[in-house]
Amino acid sequence: MLTKLKLLYPALSDELLSLLLENAIDFVCDYCHLDEVDSSLNATIFKIVQEDLTKLDSQGLSSESAGGVSLSYTSDYSPAIYASLNKHKRIRTA
Repeated sequence: MLTKLKLLYPALSDELLSLLLENAIDFVCDYCHLDEVDSSLNATIFKIVQEDLTKLDSQGLSSESAGGVSLSYTSDYSPAIYASLNKHKRIRTA
């Protein structure tokens, strides 16, 4: 997966891409209660990395207003990512 990310983002360091990829995989495993990621989630992981890169570029700023000085920041992923993850989510039993 890292090789494909390098092709999409050749200007970014391997360390940054590896970190974002590792964080995305950890997030998916935690959210879906999985021990390891299935290959069917690869596209979702790519989207998570892309959204994380966008957040890095904009420093999390989602909207800005000039006159009234209103700033909005995003810390969550898009609904499409959660919809994809919810299909793979396992229910934990006590």
